[in-house]
Amino acid sequence: MRYAFQLSKKYTQEVPVYSLILNREGKIIAESANLVNKIDVTAHAEKNVMLQVAQYEGYRNLSKYILLSTLEPCDMCQEICRLHCLNQVYFSAYNRLKQCMSPKSWIGGILLDEGSQIIKKCFLNCRKGKIK
Repeated sequence: MRYAFQLSKKYTQEVPVYSLILNREGKIIAESANLVNKIDVTAHAEKNVMLQVAQYEGYRNLSKYILLSTLEPCDMCQEICRLHCLNQVYFSAYNRLKQCMSPKSWIGGILLDEGSQIIKKCFLNCRKGKIK
């Protein structure tokens, strides 16, 4: 998770969400930041990594993989996880904008203080006009 935190800080014009997909041995298979401001409003980090792995594997069932994210996946990304059969999800900060409850199998609050501070700092900078 700390690796994801470090990488998320490099994307200064985005909300600092970074996601990784790992295989069962813990090897990183794919990684991505939020690219909402660069690509489009649906280019969330979680969606980006799932797409990378699905294209690489040639199929949509990602049940043998693990998703790590610096922020709890939003409702859109939660549905994409469901469609990809991705049940093992670990995240740091909780997403206050989320409408649907996350599945019980998801584990949140990993390094919560560190993850929350990164997100809070980003939104303070947004209010100050440093991030558009």
